[in-house]
Amino acid sequence: MPISGQSMDLFNSFGEGWQKQWKKKFFTRKQSLIETADEEGNQSLKIISDNTATGMWRKIKNPVKPKTTLSWKWKTKKLINNSAEMEKRGDDYVGRIYVVFGNYTFLTRFRAKVICYVWASEGQPETYYSSPYAKNVKIIVLRNKSDQINRWYEESRNVLEDYRRVFGENPPLISAIGVMADTDNSDMMCTSWFDELKIDP
Repeated sequence: MPISGQSMDLFNSFGEGWQKQWKKKFFTRKQSLIETADEEGNQSLKIISDNTATGMWRKIKNPVKPKTTLSWKWKTKKLINNSAEMEKRGDDYVGRIYVVFGNYTFLTRFRAKVICYVWASEGQPETYYSSPYAKNVKIIVLRNKSDQINRWYEESRNVLEDYRRVFGENPPLISAIGVMADTDNSDMMCTSWFDELKIDP
């Protein structure tokens, strides 16, 4: 948990032992390739998904205040051709950032309320909808096929405002953060990078 008034670097700048704070979660028998990689001169988290769905998860305990902000940057090498993102057969995104609230058993039974920020194919930015697999998981589209590939984009989200918008109530504390790229439903492949994932209290 961050010191009061200070930002929490969730990747710890990919310094020695950073991965000890994170756990992998496999949603398919075949695993995605997840590794740190030098990308344009700095270390980042690289995920190659080839008909796979593997995420990285970190437990935290962070209360949500009026100015609590989640920020990160991401890029992708190639967008997948996916017109069925709101259906189970097309529930794939080249980038996902999960924010889990309350009960951490989300990782096995999707009981917690969750916001999932995505880089979509067809979805329009700032639209949101329920995951076809779990109504308590709300997907918020940030990027789509109109955004350039092979370019870093920086994101910054007010967590309280987003939670109120999609759930219509105030949130409990944040209990976990997840990072994933997945292509298991669409049987496609993507390569994406994630960096500078932080929470500002």
